[in-house]
Amino acid sequence: MSRQPQPSIETISFDDLAALAEAAEKYQVYAALGPCRRYMQLDTPGHPLSVFRYSTTHGHQSMIETAEKLIPFMSSTMAVEELDKLPKSYALAWTSHHGNWTSTLHTAYSSLFQACTLGCPTDECTASIAGIVSSKLEGNVARLLDLDHICAQAVSVVGPRGRNKSNRYACCSGCKTRLDLWRDETKRAVEGIRSFGSYL
Repeated sequence: MSRQPQPSIETISFDDLAALAEAAEKYQVYAALGPCRRYMQLDTPGHPLSVFRYSTTHGHQSMIETAEKLIPFMSSTMAVEELDKLPKSYALAWTSHHGNWTSTLHTAYSSLFQACTLGCPTDECTASIAGIVSSKLEGNVARLLDLDHICAQAVSVVGPRGRNKSNRYACCSGCKTRLDLWRDETKRAVEGIRSFGSYL
């Protein structure tokens, strides 16, 4: 009697992998549990909502944390594709969670332009540090996690007058201080956003 070759998990679709992983967990197929978990973990960037559901159902904490960090930054198209396969509670949770991130980004833009005006009140600035920061945010909620780098880049382009002759633009110390305060306030707002799981 000839032995049939075993199918490779590497070549199956994510939907089939998710079904196989669920079956392996349900029936405790120990030979399949490890490989299924490993490939579910590898597929997290492409399917964070589905992996989040799988990992919360079966108590895989490291996978929960990985998926939860990616969920806010899913495109709407990707979210719709995944939410079609999940319970309605996930759609409500994603909408609320993503809405909080979007609202925080909107508030960050508004407060940035209030803190760092287009025309510096001291008339020392030759460029808008707020304009540079806002262009680097790119309207992308994921960029809220990179505020230190974004602000440092903006300051390197718009530096204190006279400190560095190679700077194309100059800004006053007041605008730099206002930018630092804005960055710290925005980071606190980001830290205050509830986790995705808290909406379920």
